[in-house]
Amino acid sequence: MPISLSADDHLDDLPRTLRRKSIRTAPEPMIDDGEGVVVRALRIPFWRLMFFLIKCVLAGVPALLLLGAVLWGAGELLQIYYPELIQAKITIQLAPHE
Repeated sequence: MPISLSADDHLDDLPRTLRRKSIRTAPEPMIDDGEGVVVRALRIPFWRLMFFLIKCVLAGVPALLLLGAVLWGAGELLQIYYPELIQAKITIQLAPHE
């Protein structure tokens, strides 16, 4: 097995499988011409899009519950440390039915 002493030939000290993988996955040079990408059409079947949006809504439910719990906890802490805020609290009372 030949031993390379040059710094330019860094692939020779790798095992054969890693050498093949590094050659295969070498990044291609990116050409930046300064232009953006314009999407003109997006074809998604209706049912697939509908199920995706339903999944998004269901994934948002725990986030809303967590946000509500955090805001409730912050309100409780504010009431403990600033009791004068309780006097400013607006309470809604319903008139009894007669």
